Amino acid sequence: MPPKAVLDSLRDRPTPYYAVPAEESAWAATGYGTLAPDLVERVLSGGARG
Repeated sequence: MPPKAVLDSLRDRPTPYYAVPAEESAWAATGYGTLAPDLVERVLSGGARG
């Protein structure tokens, strides 16, 4: 049984965060919480919302 992972969405389907392109997910881009300098800006911009 594979380990549980935080789910994000890709094409409106639940997808493990690490399988979503980094450009489309703050979770994928940051390695689930590894902070990048532009993280706050990306989250606040709402660009990854569907």
